[in-house]
Amino acid sequence: MNNNTLRIMPIGDSITEGGETLSRCYRYPLRQKLSDNGYNNVKFIGTRKSPSCHGDLYHEGYGGKNATYIVPVVSRNYEQLPADVVLLHMGHNFSSEDNPIPIIISETKQLIDTLLEINSNVKVLLATVIPSGNLPKYSYIPGLNKEIKKLGEHYKIYCNNIIIVDLADNFNWETDTVDDKVHPNTTGAEKIASEWYKAIVAILK
Repeated sequence: MNNNTLRIMPIGDSITEGGETLSRCYRYPLRQKLSDNGYNNVKFIGTRKSPSCHGDLYHEGYGGKNATYIVPVVSRNYEQLPADVVLLHMGHNFSSEDNPIPIIISETKQLIDTLLEINSNVKVLLATVIPSGNLPKYSYIPGLNKEIKKLGEHYKIYCNNIIIVDLADNFNWETDTVDDKVHPNTTGAEKIASEWYKAIVAILK
């Protein structure tokens, strides 16, 4: 922490970046939850931003991009902005026919290793990927989430910096996404924010 301010870096694709309606992105309700519960010494950091009633909410969300693009870009940016906590939700923008699970896991591990190398104290909240009704494109997500959990267990062997946050378990694409069956609606964003919030508070306590 820097001057008792917790620096949080959200990393991912369009689900992290959000859009014109920030209420459909988890970053706004997450910041609101932190503020409502007295966690005011929190700062979202990154090279990208979107406005909110709390001021600009910075992030490393890249709409339409997959892990192969995100990892090298964020690795460079994190070196300049070494956050205390990383919120990592990454796994969309591939297609099931590409057999992407090994690629995503490899890229995720590479990113985590880089973050730890730059800042050995960083806490990486590694999320399972929210399910999607855009099928068969995203039919790989359940298998991916199993591997993400295994990756979390791998790190537990020698460090406690990597914490699995299960965003997928309580997320229902039929009720929690907009018409594209991929991106969260207001309800879905609230669910995601709640899981992140619980994980962040556990770290602070």
